[in-house]
Amino acid sequence: MRGWFGRSRREEASTPAPEPVVVLFCYGGNNNFGDDYLLDLWIRWYRSKGITVVVPTVDDWMSALYFGDGGVHLSGWMAQVAQQERRKRKSVTDLGEALLESGGAAAGRILATEGPWKDVVPRIRGIHLAGGGYLNSYFERGWLMAATLTDLGRRLSVPVFGTGLGLTPMPESVALSSEVLSRLDRLEVRDEESFAAVRRLLGSSSNLVQGIDDAFLAPVRTASDAPREGTLTICVQSDMEGAALHDSLVDRIQSTVALNPGRPVRYLEFFGPDRKFRQRLAERVMIDELVTKPVLFAGGLPVTAQDVVVTTRFHLHLLASRAGARGVFASARAGYYDTKHASVVRCGSRWSSLDETGSGAIDLGSLSTPRIDERSLVRQKRELAGMLLKEVV
Repeated sequence: MRGWFGRSRREEASTPAPEPVVVLFCYGGNNNFGDDYLLDLWIRWYRSKGITVVVPTVDDWMSALYFGDGGVHLSGWMAQVAQQERRKRKSVTDLGEALLESGGAAAGRILATEGPWKDVVPRIRGIHLAGGGYLNSYFERGWLMAATLTDLGRRLSVPVFGTGLGLTPMPESVALSSEVLSRLDRLEVRDEESFAAVRRLLGSSSNLVQGIDDAFLAPVRTASDAPREGTLTICVQSDMEGAALHDSLVDRIQSTVALNPGRPVRYLEFFGPDRKFRQRLAERVMIDELVTKPVLFAGGLPVTAQDVVVTTRFHLHLLASRAGARGVFASARAGYYDTKHASVVRCGSRWSSLDETGSGAIDLGSLSTPRIDERSLVRQKRELAGMLLKEVV
């Protein structure tokens, strides 16, 4: 596999020895562009270093991306084992206890496997919980897999690390979060709030680093044929806690378009349900271009420095601002989405929150140009990736 990271060792060696294996987990594979983008970045990076990647998820669309590369395995077998163990403990009332017990039992079963993965497990040299916001009070599945994989790493005596993680709001079970996070040999969090939460939970630790999102592992993939004229690019997710925010956004986008008649309107669908807002908006605004997630993934982000973006999506905020676009973000779920967006503003996006832009039409001329130190931040993430590599080869 070729790409940002050059030729792989597998390509350069004529008779390569069996490659070391890293188990790579995040929420990639759920058909959300941001999560899939992060997973794909790490897969490409590991393959460029001659490392086989096992991803405990099943996604036919993503599997097709790596078809023919014997060093990429997307399989749900580990997750299925973990879910089976979780179902056995439905009667356990303490959630943290249930997930830790399920994870331990699942790790034991994975080690004892006699199936097609029997020869892969002994080659595991590292466990990687890659970036995303799936370890918090919202997603039980994230903690179940983290409990399983960190226990597996401990049993195999291999390094376990987390990168680019957003951990707020923390789950109620202190026993769960403290046990799982204390098993990590390296833990990089992507925002100040997560760093403070882990410090309160575990105290001072040399393994904890306040870092950045994993999207900084490589430069932004932008579309080579993106139009040069400025567009108004929109992407709004469906899970925004009721219709009030959607109503406000439709009204304000309609007013903004009316004041900027020469600016085309583009809608991006990062995730299938994003179409819900697009369908509502289309009743009031002419949408000139629709770009779906498969097209985004294949062709890159069609955003330039001439564009203005209005979104609720964290990774669109992050990627578009790195591409130079100005923008406005809206968020819900206090302590979750607002924390995500704030981390991008701290990186230098200089985007405005919807509340900061008043009411009515958005004054596009008042929006600030991003000042993100792209080279420095990519170098920072690459240096961390290099340290991880030394621990698994």
